[in-house]
Amino acid sequence: MLTKAYLHNNSLIASVQLLAWLLFHPSAWRDYISQIHPSLQPNFVLGDVPINYKHDPKLRRLRYLAYIVLPLLVGVLIGLLLSMIHLIPWFFAELAPDNVPAVHLLHERFVPDLILGVSYGMVLCLISSVLSSLIISFPFALMASVLGGFSVGLFLGSGSEEYAWAIILGIFALSIAGSVITHWYQESHQRTLSWQIGSFVIGTGLAIVSGIVVGLIMLVIMLAVGASVGALIVDLFFSLVNNVNSTMTRDDLNSYAQIISMAVIIGLFLGGYLKKNWRDALKWSLLFGGLITLLMVLILGIVSQMEAHTWIKRLLSGITGGTVNATAFAILFAVPYLLAQRFASIRAGVIAGIFGSGGLYLGVMLMAEGSIYWLLWGLLFFVLGLSQKYWLPILSYPIESAWNLWLYRAQKRHPERSVDLLSQHSAFWNEHQRLPLRGLESLLVSVHKHNQSAAQDAMMQLSNGLQSWAVQATQIEANMQRFEACHTIQNIAEVHEEVIVSDQLEGDVGKWLHGFFQISQKLNQALKQNSYQQQTAFKEMVIGLETILKFPHQKSTEAQRFGEIAKTWLELVQAYLKKLEEVQEIPNPYIVGIPLKEGQDVFIPRPKVNKRIERLLLDRSSPPLLLYGQRRTGKTSLLNNLVKRLPDNFIMLFVDFQGPLSSAQNHLSFFYNFGRAMSKSAKKQYPDLTFPPLSEDTLRSDPATRFDEWLDEIEEAIGDKILLLALDEFITLDHAFHEGRLQVATLLGLFRNIIQHRPKFRFLFSASHTFEELQHWANYMINVQIAHLNYLSEAEAHQLIEQPIKHFPLRYTPEAVQRVMTLTRCQPALLQSLCGEIVQIKDEQAVYKRLTVDVADVDAAAPFVLEHSKLLFAEIMEEQIDQNGEAILRFIASHGEGAIISREKLAAQLPTELEPTLALLLRRELIEPVDNDSYRFQVELVRRWF
Repeated sequence: MLTKAYLHNNSLIASVQLLAWLLFHPSAWRDYISQIHPSLQPNFVLGDVPINYKHDPKLRRLRYLAYIVLPLLVGVLIGLLLSMIHLIPWFFAELAPDNVPAVHLLHERFVPDLILGVSYGMVLCLISSVLSSLIISFPFALMASVLGGFSVGLFLGSGSEEYAWAIILGIFALSIAGSVITHWYQESHQRTLSWQIGSFVIGTGLAIVSGIVVGLIMLVIMLAVGASVGALIVDLFFSLVNNVNSTMTRDDLNSYAQIISMAVIIGLFLGGYLKKNWRDALKWSLLFGGLITLLMVLILGIVSQMEAHTWIKRLLSGITGGTVNATAFAILFAVPYLLAQRFASIRAGVIAGIFGSGGLYLGVMLMAEGSIYWLLWGLLFFVLGLSQKYWLPILSYPIESAWNLWLYRAQKRHPERSVDLLSQHSAFWNEHQRLPLRGLESLLVSVHKHNQSAAQDAMMQLSNGLQSWAVQATQIEANMQRFEACHTIQNIAEVHEEVIVSDQLEGDVGKWLHGFFQISQKLNQALKQNSYQQQTAFKEMVIGLETILKFPHQKSTEAQRFGEIAKTWLELVQAYLKKLEEVQEIPNPYIVGIPLKEGQDVFIPRPKVNKRIERLLLDRSSPPLLLYGQRRTGKTSLLNNLVKRLPDNFIMLFVDFQGPLSSAQNHLSFFYNFGRAMSKSAKKQYPDLTFPPLSEDTLRSDPATRFDEWLDEIEEAIGDKILLLALDEFITLDHAFHEGRLQVATLLGLFRNIIQHRPKFRFLFSASHTFEELQHWANYMINVQIAHLNYLSEAEAHQLIEQPIKHFPLRYTPEAVQRVMTLTRCQPALLQSLCGEIVQIKDEQAVYKRLTVDVADVDAAAPFVLEHSKLLFAEIMEEQIDQNGEAILRFIASHGEGAIISREKLAAQLPTELEPTLALLLRRELIEPVDNDSYRFQVELVRRWF
């Protein structure tokens, strides 16, 4: 999902967020509940939670918000609104001092009514939330308790005497809450039309039966039970209330006994239905019976005896009245709801619950005294509540449109915040909005330019929703902009990889998009063919684009834009075809003899080596690394291109030890040039990073100490980042050590000290020797980790041979590719050299065969490699082998390509020093063992040179 379901840290905001989820964004509620436990349904009751998850932090926070924060919020809102309602008459009374009744109303009714409304709303919200979450569902409890507590509390606190409106408002709250909990059932249970019609008929019938008939049957049972235990209940109540209310009759007490019996029986039913055991049923019956008894004692024994408008009576009236009606509404809703949803559907259960609770309340009121119009009002609010998903989006549409317009303008000002702003669009939090949110496609197109993956995720999320129209509109607009941005033939060849083409795009627009998509694909394939085939393909594309331009003129804006695109593409294709017919020189991208700089096309990444380097650099132990490989295997090129792959918290400084560092005459010169090289690399790679200055005068007194102090200043300059020192060709320092110009203990001791005591520094050495081969370095560079850089893999070699740059015109036969790899063994420098010579040969051939390379072309280029790459082979002779090694190599080479020479024959050539010589040649990767007793050259071109 584009948006993630999480609750805000602020409890007040989180409580409002829960209500918004239930009304507008039910999938967020579903996802949040699944985080508590994957098997937990969105419409759960607390008893559904597995025992070991009862204390889950998310569930505890839900209970805290439902039972504490939301009731307090309801009380505060009621208090604020009632204050405004009551203070308005007082304000006008102040303007007209003679209006004594208004001032009297403020003093006599404001405080009592305010206390009644706030206490009633808060208690109604709290009790209904607790009971409904236990017996109906948690989301129902949240919505019904907040809406019911707020509306009824506000109504009663306003001082109105039309109490039927309190019942109607309660019905309205239950209907909205019932509509909310049907969302997930409808979402996961897709049925046929006949099933839905039948379910509605059956569900409505069951609702009436469950709500009214079952309610009457339950009432008869309660009366029968009340009659059988009436004497005991009358005696109990007479002893409690007769002294304070002499007008109390036995008939009154029988009525109270029946009410208590009703609560006990409903408690038995709910406890047995939900918990499936008699102990819990008994507990629930005692809970409801005891609660009703306590409330009746409070109402009859205390509240009814107080003066009409005292604030303490209003407070107790609010507490007791809120508790009684919250309990009554919850249990009267729960019984028919549980029966109907079990035998029919959850929608039938909601209808039955509203008939059983609100209908029973309205029926009693109408039988006592009331107008039939109250029934019509009740039905109206019942229908309005159940249909809130249809009228609420209409009311919110103007607000959503203004909000979305602000988001679009904010995205234009801050493109880097595109994804965050898109996630706040109402299309992603109001799942019931059926009206088209105009401008959504423009926002998606803008986001697509900056973050394609996020835009595609958003369109995937919208594709199955009510705003799916925006997906197609976005695809059309984004594709058109991509096509219009093609200003070169390469752009056209690559654009099919970026555009979004769907089979759902129908009509003329779909045909246009598919047509341009196919042209891009064909052009991309044509660029991979030889010159003659390219010309044929491009001529066909010219005909196709000319045909498109001859289509009858259409007045739509899309058709006009597509026509302009076709005209531009035709001009580009014709221009390229003209150049192709002139047969220009083949580009030679290969670079021989010098390291590849950052970003050069012919650089081939070495994923395995890079991955090992990155893993070791992130190691907490911070070991020094040695990038080990033979000459011309691409070590320096890899270092030049490594900086792009490092994490953001790394600063990489490349220092080449060849030059001033290796020729330094003393420590002052060495440390000065070392610091100068570091500063120069930092300035080149990180222009915003300022290194502290390091002068020769600073170093003069004590070079090593001053340099170490300078490193302290660097650590402060880089802050919390890590400094990676990539030291290339460090082996050149050995000459200075042997000549006595530099002291081993001073330099290497400093390196070791940095490695051990400066965690912000990392070392990456690069050389064709291991530390074990070097007398001086082995004692200081302990715990070194090696990253071995060998030849290219076959896949990497294929890329360098066939696609060194985009749209490279040369095409190799499979046999020619294999011959290149056989001659070079995928050695990077030799492979570049051989391919470069092949380009030179092909450039001089006839047009008809210029762009296809075969085995004969490869073999023809091989002698030029031996001639033009003498420096590479000279390095082998002068720096990697001795006279014994040269003799062995020449002997093996004399036997021809691929020759395998046994150890016995080699021993005859070199009887005394064979073992160390073979070890050296193997270490230098010039030969390789075959069957443990024989040897051959690794690289055929090296064999030919010897």
